[in-house]
Amino acid sequence: MNQQHCDTYFFAKKITRDINRGFTLIELLVVISIVALLIAILLPALKSARSVARSAQCMSNERSVGGLMFVYSQDFDDYMPIRRTSVSGTYTDSWVRGMWTYMNNGVKLNLKYDKTKLKGTALSCPESQTDVADNPSWGHIYTYNQWFKKPNGSSIYQGQNVTFRLSDVKKNSEVFLLVEQATKGGWTSGKWVFADYTANALDHNDQKLVNHHTSSKGTNATFCDGHVTYMADEDFPHDNDGTYVYESWDYRWHGSTNK
Repeated sequence: MNQQHCDTYFFAKKITRDINRGFTLIELLVVISIVALLIAILLPALKSARSVARSAQCMSNERSVGGLMFVYSQDFDDYMPIRRTSVSGTYTDSWVRGMWTYMNNGVKLNLKYDKTKLKGTALSCPESQTDVADNPSWGHIYTYNQWFKKPNGSSIYQGQNVTFRLSDVKKNSEVFLLVEQATKGGWTSGKWVFADYTANALDHNDQKLVNHHTSSKGTNATFCDGHVTYMADEDFPHDNDGTYVYESWDYRWHGSTNK
């Protein structure tokens, strides 16, 4: 065998030997560590991106519902949907029923309430993992401001059939129309229990509840002029110890101009 063939032979054997040797344990551990590090870096970013996308979808849904409420008011002489009716102390309807034909291509909601009809509609939120409730008065994620034009912030639970005209709202860009609901006060199947992604629900007297997104620590709100905005935690009034102070914000709920 000449020198050239000999060199080629031994070089080929070396390559074969190196290939057959494969990864050492240390090399394998290094590769695994690199992969784990990449996952640790990328996973939170991906999770955050998904949450942001879901929050954006919630805002889009809320904007759609608010827009349809304005269409309703145009059809009914500037009146907004009745929030909830009460006859002899029995709740008989909800604003969702009044709005359903606008949300469902003119198809009326059957007398027998079926929560499955709300799944995938603008009344649901992809950020929530909790199912909607089996009740037409609260089977939806977004809540309609029930305290408008109430001097003491009281709701309609005293049997009043409350509605209002948009033209009655003097500072409509500052008064809530729709907000995201949140869990509070021990309710387990009622109108406040939908936004299970709540962290530190923003509340006033255990009633005026606004959802608080866990990831972004803020919430979406629709105002009586039609604009929808994201409100960060720091946008809400706090006192020195961090407690939410809603007394200074009552005008956003019941339309008072006293700030």
